[in-house]
Parts: sequence; C-alpha cells; structure tokens
Amino acid sequence: MPVVHDGMFSRRTSGPREPNPLTRAIAEARARFDLWDLTESNPTRVQLPMDRAAVAAALAKGAEADYVPAPLGADLAREAVADYYSRRGVAVDPARVMLTATTSEAYAYLFRLLADPGEEVVAATPSYPLFSALAEAAEVKLSPHAMLYDGRWRLDPPALAAALSPRTRALLTVGPNNPTGSCLGPVDRRRLVQAALTRGAAVISDEVFLDYLDAPERFAATSFAREAETLTFTLSGLSKVAALPHLKLSWVVVNGPPEQAAEAMDRLEHMADTFLSVGTPVQEALPRLLEQAEETQDFLRGRLWENGDHLRDVARRAGLTVRARDGGWYAVLDLPDGWDDEAFALELVTRAQVVVQPGYLFDLEDRPAVVLSLLPAPEVFQEGVDRLISLALPGPGPKDG
Repeated sequence: MPVVHDGMFSRRTSGPREPNPLTRAIAEARARFDLWDLTESNPTRVQLPMDRAAVAAALAKGAEADYVPAPLGADLAREAVADYYSRRGVAVDPARVMLTATTSEAYAYLFRLLADPGEEVVAATPSYPLFSALAEAAEVKLSPHAMLYDGRWRLDPPALAAALSPRTRALLTVGPNNPTGSCLGPVDRRRLVQAALTRGAAVISDEVFLDYLDAPERFAATSFAREAETLTFTLSGLSKVAALPHLKLSWVVVNGPPEQAAEAMDRLEHMADTFLSVGTPVQEALPRLLEQAEETQDFLRGRLWENGDHLRDVARRAGLTVRARDGGWYAVLDLPDGWDDEAFALELVTRAQVVVQPGYLFDLEDRPAVVLSLLPAPEVFQEGVDRLISLALPGPGPKDG
C-alpha cells in the first residue's frame, strides 16, 4: 500500500480533523440515548408540514426540460428571484442575478472576484464559524471586528475602523445574523456603506434568514438588494427561504454603480462558466418553489415565535437572559458570570441529554453563553429547554479554569 507523505498534499487542506471534546461527548451520548437536540438547523428534520408531493411535482416537470448551459442561470429562474424580491417591495433586475448551488459557493466566487490571495474581507463577530474556512479556502484573510451589545447588537465604530486596512476588499454583513439574530439599523448600515466607499471596497450581505424577521414588514428596509451607492452582493437561497437545503439553489443579487455592477457580472459569468453547478430541474422548478415557500415561511415564523417565547419565559423565571434579536433561527442564552460555556454544554449532554452550542464557537466573548436553534418541533424544544434550565439552576455551575 503506498505511503502517504505530507508533501503530497497542499497546506490549505491540512486543518484539524480530530473531533473536539463536545463532539465526542455528543457522539457517545447519541449511541446510548435519545437526545434533545437544540442545535438542529436542518429544516427537513423538524416536522414541517411541507407539501413534499408538490415539491416533487415541480422538480419532475423541470427534469423534462432540455439542458441549456447558462453560467449565470436560466432566465426564468433569474426572473423568479426578481419576482421574489418584488413581492417584498424590492426592485431587482433579473440581469443582475446570478444563480449558484449554495451560498458557500457564492462566497467562493465573490472572494475570488474581489480579493487576491492575502487581501482582506472584514466581518463582524460573533458570527458563523464557516466564514473562516471559506476565506482560508479562497486564500484571503478574514479581518474581524467585534460588535457591541447594550441590549441590542450595534457596530463598534473604533473596532470597525481598526479592522480596515489598505488591503480591505470587501465588508461582510449577515442579517439576521447567525447566531445573534441581529440586523444592522439605519445608522450602522450607513457606517458600513461609508466604510466600504472610503476603502473602495464592496459590501457582501448574507440575507438567507431575512424572511424570518420578527417584523416581516421590514424586509425591504433591511435588505441590501436595494443598495445603489456602493458595489453590493446580496446572498440568499432555497435552503432557508423555502426550507429546502437539499435542492441546492442559491443566488447573488449584484447592484451598485452601473459600470461596477456590469463588470462584476461579466467576471462572475466567466467564472461560473467553468463549473455550471446548478441543475436544470431545480432552476425550472424555482418559480413554483418560491411561491410554495410562502406557506412554509408562515408556519416557520409561528414556530420560531412559539419557541422563542418559551425560552424567554423560562429563562426570565430562572434569572437568566435571552439576548434581544431581530429574527432568524437562533437565540443566545447568557449564562451566569464565571461559568464555562463549553463545560456547561458538556454537562448538559452527559447529565440531561440536551445538545446546545457553546458561545465560544461563534466568538461570543463578552460573557459565557450558549446558542440554541429555535427550529425544532415545540415539544422537543420545550423539553430540551426545561432540562437545560433545571441543570442551570442548582449550584454554582461549571467555572472558568
């Protein structure tokens, strides 16, 4: 059998692969018990009343279509994306829409479009840890700036200024953010756009959770898909919009100064022509899938509200705080001062068969906290939260150090 030498492989694929203690503990517990998983983020596994037959019918019709390579996506699918925004009060030109298989793929395209190796993308923390991996794969540097929390999440202007440099090529924002559920308010939005203009950088706005605002009427005011002043890329897709992550279709809306947007589209088309990653059936089905998504979203918003209300209620009675959020699928539960969030998550698995994510995984550093998905069925979520609170109440709790 051939000997595998480190020199055979690139450094970019040499990251850690060993499971951390929490991952090992979860695997061991899952082999012995049924777990109350408060990290579940897969909408196909949380008992949504989705019309799967209608989804299958839409895809079956699309499978009958001829294959016509289109690097930016089929016209009818790009028009369906524009119609989706129009129904929400945002005017989008279908010619400024690019389809991708996933938002991760969209990031890969945009990082390569905007930044040469070693250049920088500025991103707020706390946020989703996937961004670091995507930046590393694209050989760009992620330059973080910490958000402030004073009862709601806000930009910290000095922290943002410190993260900027002559090598900044893009500023990344997520709204509602994962895990904080926060969106930029008008003042912070203006600060971000002004920072991009000052540096000659683009804005990348990840809006996969935007349909799940607590105030859905704020969609148009919140979305960067209407931004005209600076080159802006707005990301979303079926995974969250329609709760269909397995169908693999996402999109990028490009807007801003016309010459810059046109050049970006030309370059993206050239890049996408190399891969042609989005399947024909799902593109043909997209208009119907987006129409069907409205009912799924209504149900999901109700569940998110119900689970969020239960969490806030039991946390308040236990003297704990759930941080304010604007929407999304997640909530942050603060732990008492001095507690170790990873140790508490480990204790929850082993003693209460409950799975949560410790805040440090998302760079929640201002105080100990755990992150919970609001997506599980209410009976699962409520039992898991009640078990969590019962374990959090007695005694001093897991300590730092």
